[in-house]
Amino acid sequence: MSEAQFMVELVDRYGLMGLALVSFVNNIVPGLPAFYLTFISAYAAVSDSSRWMLAVLSAGVGAGLGKVALFAISLYIFSKTGRGKKVRAYSTKLLASRRTKLSLAIAIFLVASLPIPDDIIYIPLAATFYNILYFSAAVIAGKLLLSSLMYALGVASRDLLINALQLFLPEIPTTSTSPTLIALLVAASLAISIAFALLVLTIDWTRIYVAYVEKGERAAIRELLSEISRLARIQN
Repeated sequence: MSEAQFMVELVDRYGLMGLALVSFVNNIVPGLPAFYLTFISAYAAVSDSSRWMLAVLSAGVGAGLGKVALFAISLYIFSKTGRGKKVRAYSTKLLASRRTKLSLAIAIFLVASLPIPDDIIYIPLAATFYNILYFSAAVIAGKLLLSSLMYALGVASRDLLINALQLFLPEIPTTSTSPTLIALLVAASLAISIAFALLVLTIDWTRIYVAYVEKGERAAIRELLSEISRLARIQN
């Protein structure tokens, strides 16, 4: 049985509950690639589009709760170490202001809404004893946005691929549960995820964050536009 066929059968059999469980497990275990995103695209390809909101909620909340659980576990481990107790005394003062908490929440939201390896940010953040309520709200919101984008990608890719297959390879079946169609959807979502990750990793987010803290939102937006302009010049 191909991986594509297995994915189709798994999504068909367990539906929204399976989508939520896969998203949760994928995000609570650190270091795993974000394969749950391909499940979202697969579900979009084989399910009724009228259920898109339930699918996005299942995947987004499942993924967000996985990250919250990972953050809480990391927070607990750090709180039991001698070094963690010293850091907590210092970081409590550093993160006391509402502006700092909100700026970090915005950063968490942006990171969570992109298909990048975000554990390398959340686990060290837990060592600073950042407020778990702010973290939870930001990371779940970010995962909901990412899940929405991947679902939309699945629907759009399905229609485009069906038309392309019917035009160039009419002998290949193009039903919504076709393993060929699902395999192509998985490849498309992975390619776009990698492209997003490469783009995000080339941006100097430190400059943008410092500009936000020191000068506010407009300065941060100007720095972001400057970074995008710099990348465009490099491509040219």
